[in-house]
Amino acid sequence: MSIYTDIAHNIVALRRKKGFTQEELALNSNTSISHLRSIEHGRANPSIGLLCRIASTLEEPLDVILAPAAEEEDDYIEG
Repeated sequence: MSIYTDIAHNIVALRRKKGFTQEELALNSNTSISHLRSIEHGRANPSIGLLCRIASTLEEPLDVILAPAAEEEDDYIEG
């Protein structure tokens, strides 16, 4: 997996675990829904500032979002 795929997987898994919709996470992280969707599909190159805002919204440390994702988990659906 690439770093962007790992970030995407981690954000989707955490967002679902915390019960956020994409719209809620985007709004609370001060980004657009379309940009968040691109990040969640591993197609965007998010700034560190945005990743910090996402981590803060999800109440997780940034290193959890940046950590290598486990390949066997099925929380992330490529699309």
